[in-house]
Amino acid sequence: MLIVEVADALLRYDTEVTVPLDARHAIGEVWVAELDKRRITRFADPRDGVYEQVAELNPAVPVPLGAGPGLDLGLRCSRDSIR
Repeated sequence: MLIVEVADALLRYDTEVTVPLDARHAIGEVWVAELDKRRITRFADPRDGVYEQVAELNPAVPVPLGAGPGLDLGLRCSRDSIR
């Protein structure tokens, strides 16, 4: 399962409350998108209630989803893309 949180004013809440809660419930992967900074942070591999892997995603590089070979997701992090 993948959860995508779009953080704006609630970034601190998402990273300090929501993401750890997701890890405790063994959600396989969570992305926190900061649209104003054009940044997406990926949290993956939950173990004992914390994510073992935390990385910033590069919007210019497709992200493999792990659901099967060749299944990638292209990222576009901008307020204009959601209007």
